[in-house]
Amino acid sequence: VQKEIHIGWGVAVSGLGKINADIARRFGKEALYLTNLYGLPEGASEVSCNGQHGRLYLGIFISGAEYRLFIENGATILESALEDKQVDPYHLARGSVV
Repeated sequence: VQKEIHIGWGVAVSGLGKINADIARRFGKEALYLTNLYGLPEGASEVSCNGQHGRLYLGIFISGAEYRLFIENGATILESALEDKQVDPYHLARGSVV
């Protein structure tokens, strides 16, 4: 990553094929989308280490079409599409919701 990127909910980074073309091609995923943790106990996303406080986010690999949906319509629309299709974010080989 050559430029500074704010890390948090609703951030997506494309270009996974430049990092590992085989994985991107095999699973059809071109970007990484960050969202809030879910399915874990309340407060699991809040972490502390050596007096520093931070947050954990869930990284979901998304297709090129899903990334374009995000770019054109924003994080809320992407998340609605993922929820409507009941996407398992841990299933790398899942189909695109678009």
